[in-house]
Amino acid sequence: MIGFIFRRVILHFILGFFVFAYIRNQWFGKYKKKSSRNRELLLCLFAAFLWTAIVQLWTPNYILGKSGLNIGEAHKDFLGTFKDRVGELWGINLIPFRTIRNYHNYVSGFVAWANLWGNIILFIPYGFGLPLFWRKFRSFKKVLGTLFLSCFVIEFIQFFVGRSVDIDDVLLNMLGGCIGFFLWYYLYRKNPRILKFQR
Repeated sequence: MIGFIFRRVILHFILGFFVFAYIRNQWFGKYKKKSSRNRELLLCLFAAFLWTAIVQLWTPNYILGKSGLNIGEAHKDFLGTFKDRVGELWGINLIPFRTIRNYHNYVSGFVAWANLWGNIILFIPYGFGLPLFWRKFRSFKKVLGTLFLSCFVIEFIQFFVGRSVDIDDVLLNMLGGCIGFFLWYYLYRKNPRILKFQR
């Protein structure tokens, strides 16, 4: 199970890195002229991270189930399960902190760790990368708004691929993103030269 996840992560990260580097070079070369080699490398790593995260977050349950990672009942067909999911609220939690409490009280091991700490850790690079590369995201309010919009889109699409839709995932993801932003801010205050990566 864990091996399956790491193989997918490594494969998609490498793929994302080289595909983004190729696209960046072929169609956005004019932006590279205004950039630096270090910035371009970090930007490729950031793009690879985003691609890898998206693939993992939007992988349908039935594919994960085949690997032995059962995180919920597989709903393969949107047309056949939409009424059930909405009517019976299968895999949908709109009550803040309910899932967090349940994992803390009743679940242990890798599944609990992945669902709680994994949701936080996953968004730390995102919250760090936004202000690192783009000047407009030096504003915490803009980062917070982008985090919320990103989390909403992720949860919305997860509904259609049979993954859970959980307000606690949004809260944990946004917490991770905020940690990333304040980590960047701390480094910026210690070393203002980090602004050289912004455009």
